[in-house]
Amino acid sequence: MKQAKIKVFEDLFRVHKVLTISELAQHLNCAEITARRKLQTLGYFSSYTHNSRYYTINSVVKFDHHGIWCHNNICFSKLGTLKRTITCLIDNSSFGMTVSQISKIIKIKCYTPLNLFYKNGCFNRIKKNKQFIYLSNQENIYQQQLEYHKQAAQLKPQTAIQLLVEHINNPDATCQHLSQTLQQKHFQVTAEQIQSFFEKHGVKKTPKF
Repeated sequence: MKQAKIKVFEDLFRVHKVLTISELAQHLNCAEITARRKLQTLGYFSSYTHNSRYYTINSVVKFDHHGIWCHNNICFSKLGTLKRTITCLIDNSSFGMTVSQISKIIKIKCYTPLNLFYKNGCFNRIKKNKQFIYLSNQENIYQQQLEYHKQAAQLKPQTAIQLLVEHINNPDATCQHLSQTLQQKHFQVTAEQIQSFFEKHGVKKTPKF
């Protein structure tokens, strides 16, 4: 594609940000097959939402630190597909991810595709505190994530005592708040570890958030 035509093409995307092939062909006054060919010469991303109907180009997208970019609820991933994006998020997590955690990052509800990808063997999962936690299917990562959950409820005695003291003094505090309070006092404990500890020992449930 000649330089002048490339500029017209790029300017079109800078104005509209995202376009379908049909919209692109209309703007360029060409056939859809020609629009697709021109798109390929510049480098593009197709959306993982809206049945992959929308496209954008490299010079337009501004990915966040998770590699996600959305425009008007149309979302794109640096990794391309939803399956690769979710799998990478799970593989890079220290202890796996819940549906809500993944949904928050990718900006869409993802229970159905997660369940499908799991059934297709893309990753593992365990059930904990009445919710699924998705883990990597790479053996070394999976074992590390699994070990975390095995140890999650086993707090050091000093930490457990301090946690119970904080809980008694502030029974309405969430697990997240308790975690922050304890960390300020140099006790390293996560909200999930606190939730697991309460579940294991029959303490009144305290929501994480």
